[in-house]
Amino acid sequence: MRIKNAVLPVMLIFSSEILSFHQTLTRVNVTNIPAWNQPCGSPEGRTKYHRVVVDKNTWGRQLSRSLRKIRHQLNVTLEHIKNQTLNESYSEIRKDVERHRHVPSWVPGMGNVLILYSGRWTRLQISSYLPKLHTELQTFCVALEAIVEDSADLSLVVDTNTHLIEFLCEVEEALIVLQIAVPVPRVQRSLMSDEERNPPDETKRLVRDWGVLTKYRDYLHYWSLLLSKMENHQKKHKAKNRTARRRHEQNSNNHKS
Repeated sequence: MRIKNAVLPVMLIFSSEILSFHQTLTRVNVTNIPAWNQPCGSPEGRTKYHRVVVDKNTWGRQLSRSLRKIRHQLNVTLEHIKNQTLNESYSEIRKDVERHRHVPSWVPGMGNVLILYSGRWTRLQISSYLPKLHTELQTFCVALEAIVEDSADLSLVVDTNTHLIEFLCEVEEALIVLQIAVPVPRVQRSLMSDEERNPPDETKRLVRDWGVLTKYRDYLHYWSLLLSKMENHQKKHKAKNRTARRRHEQNSNNHKS
């Protein structure tokens, strides 16, 4: 009886070690391929987008549809992060952001979009910037993946990361349908240094997370403004053309009469 009782704890320990080892393998398998490498799932699941045939006569209409879908997903993503209580969640370290400056310099900010916003961009010009948007969203994915791994408040960052992947998927689908090359190679995890991935203390980690999330929020905000500006410009352009056509028709009728 003593032997059985002695063996039982050993078996439990051994079983727990097997379970722990299995869970470790599972985590490695899940994270081996970054989510941003296949934001829409496996290539086999995206065949419907490759079946869309776009020629020079339908490309413009497809571009309008793609930009509308991108804008819709962007607004969903932006609305989610705007509703997050970033100020409350990181209230203790907001004063330390400027002092520590532990926000990675490669994380895109609103300055990346302000250059575009200052001009009068057409749909065609915006489409030429979609590959850069695709790449910059991947850099946010790298940073958010590290935040998810470190965060104690998973409810805040997991959903934010999910919405980011969905937005990246929408942009990638647009590139495929519009026959614009998807940027390669994909952004690598090595973009984030070991020091950035593993801050020396909790304060610096929170400063990093706060900086990344606020830059991400501002980045989305200015892309939303940019697409709204482009859409308003297109509406005014169409209205101007309609007015010109009506005047032309009226002038033609006057000449006939």
